[in-house]
Amino acid sequence: MPLALNLFRSRQASDPRDRVNAFLGLKSSITADYSSSFEDIYRLSTRSLIDECHSLSPLLRIPETKRSPALPTWVPDWCNGGARSRHSEIIWIRLFHQFSAASSLRPLIRAMASNKELSLQGLVLDYAHVGRTLQNRYRLIEIVSQWQDPRYYSDTFNSQEWTYEQASHRALLGDLKPLADDGNPGHHRFQSDENAGALAQSLLASIEDPANPVVHNRKGIITQSGMIGLSNPGVKVGDVVCVLLGGKMPFILRRKEASKEEEEVFYDYITHAYVHGIMDGQVMNKGRELEWINLV
Repeated sequence: MPLALNLFRSRQASDPRDRVNAFLGLKSSITADYSSSFEDIYRLSTRSLIDECHSLSPLLRIPETKRSPALPTWVPDWCNGGARSRHSEIIWIRLFHQFSAASSLRPLIRAMASNKELSLQGLVLDYAHVGRTLQNRYRLIEIVSQWQDPRYYSDTFNSQEWTYEQASHRALLGDLKPLADDGNPGHHRFQSDENAGALAQSLLASIEDPANPVVHNRKGIITQSGMIGLSNPGVKVGDVVCVLLGGKMPFILRRKEASKEEEEVFYDYITHAYVHGIMDGQVMNKGRELEWINLV
Protein backbone atom coordinates (compact mmCIF):
# COMPACT_ATOMS: atom_id res chain seq x y z
CA MET A 1 0.00 0.00 0.00
CA PRO A 2 2.75 2.59 0.71
CA LEU A 3 4.05 2.19 -2.86
CA ALA A 4 0.54 2.50 -4.32
CA LEU A 5 0.04 5.77 -2.45
CA ASN A 6 3.14 7.15 -4.17
CA LEU A 7 2.34 5.68 -7.58
CA PHE A 8 -1.10 7.25 -7.79
CA ARG A 9 -0.69 10.45 -5.79
CA SER A 10 -0.98 12.61 -8.93
CA ARG A 11 -4.54 11.37 -9.55
CA GLN A 12 -7.33 13.81 -8.83
CA ALA A 13 -9.63 13.50 -5.80
CA SER A 14 -12.32 15.96 -4.77
CA ASP A 15 -11.89 14.90 -1.15
CA PRO A 16 -8.21 14.68 -0.03
CA ARG A 17 -9.15 11.95 2.43
CA ASP A 18 -9.87 9.65 -0.51
CA ARG A 19 -6.16 9.69 -1.41
CA VAL A 20 -5.79 7.23 1.48
CA ASN A 21 -9.30 5.83 1.88
CA ALA A 22 -9.39 4.64 -1.75
CA PHE A 23 -6.50 2.23 -1.13
CA LEU A 24 -7.61 0.70 2.15
CA GLY A 25 -8.61 -2.57 0.50
CA LEU A 26 -4.95 -3.31 -0.29
CA LYS A 27 -4.13 -5.58 2.64
CA SER A 28 -4.69 -2.92 5.29
CA SER A 29 -6.77 -3.14 8.44
CA ILE A 30 -7.21 0.65 8.51
CA THR A 31 -10.86 1.67 8.17
CA ALA A 32 -12.10 4.57 6.06
CA ASP A 33 -12.66 7.73 8.09
CA TYR A 34 -14.58 10.79 6.93
CA SER A 35 -15.06 12.36 10.34
CA SER A 36 -11.45 13.55 10.75
CA SER A 37 -9.35 16.07 8.85
CA PHE A 38 -7.20 14.76 6.00
CA GLU A 39 -4.11 15.72 8.03
CA ASP A 40 -5.22 13.49 10.91
CA ILE A 41 -6.05 10.65 8.51
CA TYR A 42 -2.64 10.88 6.81
CA ARG A 43 -0.86 10.90 10.16
CA LEU A 44 -2.82 8.00 11.65
CA SER A 45 -2.53 5.99 8.43
CA THR A 46 1.24 6.45 8.26
CA ARG A 47 1.60 5.34 11.87
CA SER A 48 -0.68 2.32 11.35
CA LEU A 49 1.09 1.28 8.15
CA ILE A 50 4.44 1.23 9.95
CA ASP A 51 2.93 -1.27 12.39
CA GLU A 52 1.35 -3.37 9.64
CA CYS A 53 4.40 -3.40 7.35
CA HIS A 54 6.92 -3.89 10.20
CA SER A 55 8.92 -1.40 8.15
CA LEU A 56 9.54 2.32 7.75
CA SER A 57 8.59 2.19 4.06
CA PRO A 58 5.42 4.27 4.79
CA LEU A 59 7.71 7.26 5.46
CA LEU A 60 9.01 7.24 1.88
CA ARG A 61 7.71 9.80 -0.57
CA ILE A 62 8.63 11.47 -3.83
CA PRO A 63 9.88 15.06 -3.33
CA GLU A 64 6.94 17.29 -2.46
CA THR A 65 6.84 20.80 -3.90
CA LYS A 66 4.58 22.03 -1.13
CA ARG A 67 3.08 20.56 2.02
CA SER A 68 0.26 21.23 4.44
CA PRO A 69 1.84 23.05 7.42
CA ALA A 70 -0.40 21.01 9.71
CA LEU A 71 1.38 17.75 8.82
CA PRO A 72 4.41 16.49 10.75
CA THR A 73 7.43 16.11 8.47
CA TRP A 74 7.41 12.31 8.89
CA VAL A 75 3.95 12.10 7.30
CA PRO A 76 3.75 12.18 3.48
CA ASP A 77 1.39 14.81 2.09
CA TRP A 78 -0.69 12.76 -0.33
CA CYS A 79 -2.44 15.93 -1.54
CA ASN A 80 0.80 16.96 -3.18
CA GLY A 81 1.40 15.61 -6.67
CA GLY A 82 5.16 15.71 -6.14
CA ALA A 83 8.08 16.15 -8.50
CA ARG A 84 7.88 16.09 -12.28
CA SER A 85 10.53 13.37 -12.68
CA ARG A 86 8.14 10.80 -11.26
CA HIS A 87 9.68 7.75 -12.96
CA SER A 88 13.11 8.16 -11.37
CA GLU A 89 11.53 9.11 -8.03
CA ILE A 90 9.38 5.97 -7.93
CA ILE A 91 12.43 3.86 -8.78
CA TRP A 92 14.29 5.57 -5.92
CA ILE A 93 11.51 4.41 -3.59
CA ARG A 94 11.44 0.88 -5.02
CA LEU A 95 15.17 0.52 -4.28
CA PHE A 96 14.40 0.63 -0.55
CA HIS A 97 13.74 -3.11 -0.43
CA GLN A 98 17.07 -4.03 -2.07
CA PHE A 99 18.99 -3.25 1.12
CA SER A 100 19.04 -4.03 4.85
CA ALA A 101 20.74 -1.09 6.57
CA ALA A 102 19.05 -1.93 9.89
CA SER A 103 19.56 -5.66 9.32
CA SER A 104 16.25 -7.49 9.83
CA LEU A 105 15.23 -5.49 12.89
CA ARG A 106 11.68 -4.16 13.03
CA PRO A 107 10.73 -0.62 14.03
CA LEU A 108 10.57 0.18 17.73
CA ILE A 109 8.30 3.11 18.61
CA ARG A 110 7.74 4.71 21.99
CA ALA A 111 4.77 6.77 23.12
CA MET A 112 5.26 10.54 23.08
CA ALA A 113 3.38 13.44 24.63
CA SER A 114 2.07 14.51 21.22
CA ASN A 115 0.63 12.25 18.53
CA LYS A 116 2.40 14.46 15.98
CA GLU A 117 5.75 13.13 17.21
CA LEU A 118 7.24 9.82 16.11
CA SER A 119 10.02 8.43 18.30
CA LEU A 120 12.02 5.60 16.73
CA GLN A 121 15.03 3.63 17.86
CA GLY A 122 18.15 3.89 15.77
CA LEU A 123 21.63 5.36 15.48
CA VAL A 124 22.78 8.84 14.52
CA LEU A 125 25.89 8.19 12.44
CA ASP A 126 27.21 11.32 10.80
CA TYR A 127 26.53 14.68 9.18
CA ALA A 128 26.36 15.65 5.52
CA HIS A 129 29.46 17.70 4.68
CA VAL A 130 29.45 18.06 0.88
CA GLY A 131 26.60 17.75 -1.59
CA ARG A 132 26.01 18.47 -5.29
CA THR A 133 22.88 17.74 -7.31
CA LEU A 134 23.75 15.46 -10.23
CA GLN A 135 21.94 17.39 -12.94
CA ASN A 136 24.33 16.58 -15.77
CA ARG A 137 27.39 14.50 -16.65
CA TYR A 138 29.77 17.26 -15.51
CA ARG A 139 28.30 17.10 -12.02
CA LEU A 140 28.73 13.31 -12.08
CA ILE A 141 32.40 13.65 -12.93
CA GLU A 142 32.81 16.32 -10.25
CA ILE A 143 31.24 14.31 -7.43
CA VAL A 144 33.19 11.15 -8.32
CA SER A 145 36.38 13.23 -8.23
CA GLN A 146 35.41 14.51 -4.78
CA TRP A 147 34.56 11.01 -3.59
CA GLN A 148 38.09 9.94 -4.56
CA ASP A 149 39.78 13.04 -3.06
CA PRO A 150 42.13 12.00 -0.19
CA ARG A 151 41.05 15.08 1.80
CA TYR A 152 37.75 13.36 2.50
CA TYR A 153 39.17 9.94 3.28
CA SER A 154 37.99 8.22 6.42
CA ASP A 155 40.28 6.04 8.56
CA THR A 156 37.38 3.75 9.42
CA PHE A 157 36.40 3.48 5.76
CA ASN A 158 39.92 2.48 4.71
CA SER A 159 39.71 -0.61 6.90
CA GLN A 160 36.81 -1.96 4.82
CA GLU A 161 36.85 -4.08 1.69
CA TRP A 162 36.86 -1.38 -1.01
CA THR A 163 39.22 1.19 -2.40
CA TYR A 164 37.75 4.67 -2.77
CA GLU A 165 37.70 4.17 -6.54
CA GLN A 166 35.67 0.99 -6.19
CA ALA A 167 33.39 2.60 -3.63
CA SER A 168 32.78 5.65 -5.80
CA HIS A 169 31.78 3.48 -8.76
CA ARG A 170 29.30 1.50 -6.69
CA ALA A 171 27.98 4.61 -4.94
CA LEU A 172 27.41 6.36 -8.26
CA LEU A 173 25.09 3.53 -9.28
CA GLY A 174 23.54 2.97 -5.87
CA ASP A 175 25.30 -0.43 -5.96
CA LEU A 176 22.57 -1.58 -8.35
CA LYS A 177 22.72 -2.94 -11.88
CA PRO A 178 19.72 -2.56 -14.23
CA LEU A 179 18.24 -5.89 -15.27
CA ALA A 180 18.87 -6.76 -18.91
CA ASP A 181 15.27 -7.90 -19.47
CA ASP A 182 13.43 -4.85 -20.85
CA GLY A 183 10.12 -6.61 -20.36
CA ASN A 184 10.77 -6.87 -16.63
CA PRO A 185 12.51 -3.64 -15.61
CA GLY A 186 14.26 -3.56 -12.28
CA HIS A 187 17.63 -3.65 -10.54
CA HIS A 188 19.75 -6.09 -8.60
CA ARG A 189 22.86 -5.75 -6.48
CA PHE A 190 26.29 -5.85 -8.10
CA GLN A 191 28.23 -9.05 -7.50
CA SER A 192 31.66 -7.71 -8.43
CA ASP A 193 33.56 -4.42 -8.51
CA GLU A 194 34.59 -5.14 -12.10
CA ASN A 195 31.00 -4.99 -13.32
CA ALA A 196 30.24 -1.87 -11.28
CA GLY A 197 33.39 -0.14 -12.49
CA ALA A 198 32.63 -0.81 -16.15
CA LEU A 199 29.07 0.50 -15.91
CA ALA A 200 30.13 3.56 -13.91
CA GLN A 201 32.85 4.40 -16.42
CA SER A 202 30.34 4.06 -19.25
CA LEU A 203 27.98 6.46 -17.48
CA LEU A 204 30.76 8.99 -16.89
CA ALA A 205 31.98 8.75 -20.50
CA SER A 206 28.53 9.26 -22.02
CA ILE A 207 27.95 12.55 -23.84
CA GLU A 208 24.32 12.44 -22.72
CA ASP A 209 23.07 13.74 -19.40
CA PRO A 210 22.57 10.87 -16.91
CA ALA A 211 19.62 8.71 -17.93
CA ASN A 212 20.22 6.10 -15.22
CA PRO A 213 17.08 6.50 -13.04
CA VAL A 214 19.02 5.64 -9.89
CA VAL A 215 21.35 8.62 -10.26
CA HIS A 216 19.08 11.00 -12.21
CA ASN A 217 18.60 14.22 -10.22
CA ARG A 218 20.07 12.68 -7.08
CA LYS A 219 22.53 14.55 -4.88
CA GLY A 220 25.98 13.10 -4.32
CA ILE A 221 26.99 13.46 -0.66
CA ILE A 222 30.09 13.12 1.51
CA THR A 223 29.77 12.97 5.29
CA GLN A 224 32.11 14.49 7.85
CA SER A 225 33.74 11.11 8.47
CA GLY A 226 34.20 10.37 4.75
CA MET A 227 31.20 8.17 3.94
CA ILE A 228 29.87 8.69 0.41
CA GLY A 229 26.49 8.16 -1.17
CA LEU A 230 23.39 9.40 -2.97
CA SER A 231 20.27 11.12 -1.74
CA ASN A 232 17.65 13.66 -2.81
CA PRO A 233 18.30 17.30 -3.80
CA GLY A 234 16.68 18.56 -0.58
CA VAL A 235 19.61 17.39 1.57
CA LYS A 236 21.67 20.24 3.05
CA VAL A 237 25.12 20.45 4.61
CA GLY A 238 24.75 19.64 8.32
CA ASP A 239 21.84 17.23 7.91
CA VAL A 240 22.06 14.05 9.98
CA VAL A 241 22.66 10.59 8.52
CA CYS A 242 21.05 7.87 10.62
CA VAL A 243 19.90 4.28 10.56
CA LEU A 244 16.48 3.60 12.06
CA LEU A 245 15.17 0.17 13.01
CA GLY A 246 12.84 -0.99 10.25
CA GLY A 247 14.70 1.10 7.70
CA LYS A 248 16.25 -0.81 4.81
CA MET A 249 18.12 2.34 3.74
CA PRO A 250 19.62 5.10 5.92
CA PHE A 251 17.60 8.27 6.45
CA ILE A 252 18.53 11.94 6.31
CA LEU A 253 17.11 14.12 9.10
CA ARG A 254 17.49 17.79 10.01
CA ARG A 255 17.92 18.74 13.63
CA LYS A 256 15.49 21.36 14.90
CA GLU A 257 16.54 24.25 17.07
CA ALA A 258 15.48 23.45 20.62
CA SER A 259 14.03 25.86 23.13
CA LYS A 260 15.63 26.14 26.55
CA GLU A 261 12.76 24.17 28.05
CA GLU A 262 13.19 21.16 25.74
CA GLU A 263 15.36 18.36 27.07
CA GLU A 264 15.03 16.06 24.05
CA VAL A 265 16.35 16.54 20.53
CA PHE A 266 13.86 16.62 17.64
CA TYR A 267 14.39 16.22 13.91
CA ASP A 268 12.57 16.96 10.68
CA TYR A 269 12.32 14.06 8.26
CA ILE A 270 14.06 14.83 4.96
CA THR A 271 14.48 11.66 2.86
CA HIS A 272 16.16 8.25 2.54
CA ALA A 273 19.66 7.73 1.17
CA TYR A 274 22.21 5.29 -0.21
CA VAL A 275 25.39 5.46 1.92
CA HIS A 276 28.12 3.12 0.76
CA GLY A 277 29.40 0.61 3.29
CA ILE A 278 26.40 0.63 5.64
CA MET A 279 23.64 -0.79 3.42
CA ASP A 280 23.78 -4.37 4.72
CA GLY A 281 23.51 -3.95 8.47
CA GLN A 282 27.18 -3.19 9.12
CA VAL A 283 26.51 -0.51 11.75
CA MET A 284 24.07 -2.77 13.60
CA ASN A 285 26.86 -5.30 14.15
CA LYS A 286 29.20 -2.91 15.95
CA GLY A 287 27.51 -3.10 19.34
CA ARG A 288 26.59 0.58 19.60
CA GLU A 289 23.78 1.39 22.01
CA LEU A 290 20.58 2.36 20.23
CA GLU A 291 19.02 5.75 20.95
CA TRP A 292 15.57 7.26 20.61
CA ILE A 293 15.35 9.55 17.60
CA ASN A 294 12.36 11.89 17.65
CA LEU A 295 10.68 13.09 14.46
CA VAL A 296 8.21 15.98 14.32
